[in-house]
Amino acid sequence: MAQRYTILVAVLGAWLVMAGCASKSQRVDAETARFLVGSQQALHKGELRRAQALADRAVNHQPRVADVHFQRGRVLSVMKQFDAAEDAYRQAVSLDPTYHEAWINLGHNASRQLKYYAALRYYEKAVAAEPAKVGVSIGRAYASLGKADSAAVAYHRALDADSTNAAAHLWLSVLYKNRGDLSQALEHARRALALDPGNMDYRYVIGGQLLTAGDLEAAQSHLQAVVQRQPWHYGAHYRLGRVMARIGNPDRAERLMARADSIQRLQGDVVRLEEVIRMEPEDPRPWIRMGNALQALGRHQKAMQAFRVAETLASPTP
Repeated sequence: MAQRYTILVAVLGAWLVMAGCASKSQRVDAETARFLVGSQQALHKGELRRAQALADRAVNHQPRVADVHFQRGRVLSVMKQFDAAEDAYRQAVSLDPTYHEAWINLGHNASRQLKYYAALRYYEKAVAAEPAKVGVSIGRAYASLGKADSAAVAYHRALDADSTNAAAHLWLSVLYKNRGDLSQALEHARRALALDPGNMDYRYVIGGQLLTAGDLEAAQSHLQAVVQRQPWHYGAHYRLGRVMARIGNPDRAERLMARADSIQRLQGDVVRLEEVIRMEPEDPRPWIRMGNALQALGRHQKAMQAFRVAETLASPTP
């Protein structure tokens, strides 16, 4: 779906789509447009040092344009510099209070820091414009606060806005499972998977629910798919190991459980490093250790992103 702030700009004689930028408060000039396009392209490629430098140039060139601050916030969010990203997004909404994507990203940043009440306040600024998309985020924030009834209301409102919202079905499924209503949980999990059959998170959830329901053959099919596509997935290995033990394949169950234990230890390292990075977001050393831990897990793309953040922090200017 085309975003509200998408514009077309002439760059090097060709029209480029500016995905993610174009507040209605002020049009960007050609020079700023080149900076923003370059920053977005660099961010997409994982070239964070260049993405940050170009976003900064855009801010310096047209500081009264909301889009430049929004793009700077996006880059800083990837680098987990959440305080600086919040400042950038706040600058964007101060220039254009209807910049819904900036409000949404403020909510996401707050959620990633476990500041769920703040996230809810930000999401509420954008829910009228994006009821299906933001409704799911509101539900997730309420669920994280232990407010299951409020979360359910938010998910249902998201489905009222868009009945094909797979994420809303998925998280409703999780709520029903936690309440002990396995029948409703499976119904919503199956709807989510039917809408997005390639989503491994959905397969994992439905696989676990089928294991609980005792449908071992179906559970095995879903969990095996997750293990194959995401060899770093602790829960899928653990649950598939349980399935193997129950169907009488103890050797494979033992191998899966051993791998699950190894993944759990490595994931513990990642969680600890994420906390260090939250405390010291501008220190490149934890990012290097994060990259090494992610490589050990087999998450090579995320490892490369961590190493690129470390490179950006070590040499912030191109």
